[in-house]
Amino acid sequence: MKPCIVVCDDDQDRAVEWQRAVESVPDISSEFEVRALSPKELVDAVDRLEHRRADARIGRNTPDTARSAASRETDGDTHPFDQAAILLIDYDLLFTALGDSEERTPSDTGERVAYLARCYSTSSVIVAVNQFSSTRSFDLTLRGHIDSFADLNISSDVLDSRSLWAGSGAEFHPWSWPCLISEHHRRDRLVRSMREAGAEQPILKTLGLHEGPTFEAMTRAHLAFLSPSGDPREATFATFVTGTRYGLRGKDVPWTEDAVIRIAAARVSKWLERVVLPGQNILVDSAHLGPRFPSLVTLVDRTPLAWNALANPCAAAANIPLDNGSLASHEFIATDWLSRRAWKWPDIARDERIRDVHDPWSIESIPFVFCEDTSNFRPREDAIEFVAEELLSEFQVRFVTRLADVRYEPEYYFAL
Repeated sequence: MKPCIVVCDDDQDRAVEWQRAVESVPDISSEFEVRALSPKELVDAVDRLEHRRADARIGRNTPDTARSAASRETDGDTHPFDQAAILLIDYDLLFTALGDSEERTPSDTGERVAYLARCYSTSSVIVAVNQFSSTRSFDLTLRGHIDSFADLNISSDVLDSRSLWAGSGAEFHPWSWPCLISEHHRRDRLVRSMREAGAEQPILKTLGLHEGPTFEAMTRAHLAFLSPSGDPREATFATFVTGTRYGLRGKDVPWTEDAVIRIAAARVSKWLERVVLPGQNILVDSAHLGPRFPSLVTLVDRTPLAWNALANPCAAAANIPLDNGSLASHEFIATDWLSRRAWKWPDIARDERIRDVHDPWSIESIPFVFCEDTSNFRPREDAIEFVAEELLSEFQVRFVTRLADVRYEPEYYFAL
């Protein structure tokens, strides 16, 4: 049985349009079943999640909450979100005109549905559509939206983009996009490994970020997400989910034992993607490490086109042209927590065995730069510099291609 991409929009025509846009991407139809819920199915799905939420609060184990996803599937009593490898949710939801006379007047938002789906279903990857922009845009802060319970926030006009799904294709390709076509596999591996270890494990220790130069390089602003007031090294996945505003809200409680693990897997992974990695000073990825220390790049061809091999989030680790011998001891080993390979920058910057550290005056001059909006290397004169001043990093100067059909926000970042 193929994994399922579930499309959620209260406008039936638009839901079908989005379904067809996704199906037009090469390899999607062979890998996934794509299903657009009807407005009535969507209302019913959200109502059932609210029932799970209410039952969990009062400690009532109904058949829907007590059974595992596998047993519910066997009994033919699945929730459509439980089957979703990828859940696409429109932000602007207004449920109306259901049946002959029934009308539902309160507006809903995709963010609320994303929260319910993350906390009260077994859906894997959640993508919010048109929440922060309804047209193609690029976030110059590079920080994304950590408060959103969606794993990724996009506009509907990129749903048919091969770059979004497979890491190559159209020119517009923000570097923060994961390899979406395989992202559910990474999430499933992560959930399985967490299930084996248990939710009581300390977060930073599990990630290998609890000591040494890497931990010392993190600020309170980095770590407040995991523990608003206490020692972040003592924060566990369970205390994060039940004791911070980034996990369960208010009086909400987990609806199954597995829910804490699923929530923690998604939210802590997003913390790494949107708070820790963008600065490239705690963890550094291949696209930013290569230009910083060119001696680690194993490419003979020193042209921008060749260096693009460093900038594909879908590439297998063995195909990234970096000196793995020099970097092996510095790699971020909790690989399934990130959508791409990364290394501990503070450790690399101190390693005198690396030529560019031992003799910084010999660092090769690279006449091209990495562009964050197209995920490729370009000659310096073909790129536009900006300052991502909100990054918790000394590496705030970045570059974009600045495509004509893309809106860049906030615009004043180009003048800093």
